[in-house]
Amino acid sequence: MVNAEGMNCAEVYHTWAKLRDMLYDLCDNMVKGSEVNSPAHHEFEQMMLIAHYYSTRSAAQGVQQLDVMAVKLCVALLRHTDLLPADKAFYEAGMAAKVIGWENSAFIFLNRFLDLVDAIEEGSLDALDHTDFQYTDIPFEVPLPAKQHVPVSNMCLILLTANHLLSVTLALFSLLLTSSLCDSRPPLSVTLVLLSL
Repeated sequence: MVNAEGMNCAEVYHTWAKLRDMLYDLCDNMVKGSEVNSPAHHEFEQMMLIAHYYSTRSAAQGVQQLDVMAVKLCVALLRHTDLLPADKAFYEAGMAAKVIGWENSAFIFLNRFLDLVDAIEEGSLDALDHTDFQYTDIPFEVPLPAKQHVPVSNMCLILLTANHLLSVTLALFSLLLTSSLCDSRPPLSVTLVLLSL
């Protein structure tokens, strides 16, 4: 189900909820049996938590006041990219963050998505830079998906990158204008860079 298309919307809540409930019953039966605390039990509990996040995200996506919660659940799912397709998880988190205006988070997640797409094409995760996720519990070592789960639109990604660079540049320019470290005008080099945009 995590690989299927169309599973990131409010309409699929009941599908995710049924999976979560089935996994809950399975875990509950394992606790009552001899498989309590076994590796299989822990893995099914992990899957139940993931299904719970997905079902809660679907429920939140249907309510405008819960948009932030839906994005936070997308980000929480990144902790489980050792079990989920990493490219799809980072794409969904990035696009969700962009929708609510979390531009910096969106840029980081979508940049990681692009890195994963490159890694899938190369067949190796060796070139991934983990600096952005160094002090998080998002796993570095994830299984390399056999295929890409989300098609990449180059124009969309170029626009996203250009939009992010423009907002960072404008913020820097604004900071320079209001800074007590510079005189009444920004340095000529900054002005020329901004005019070239």
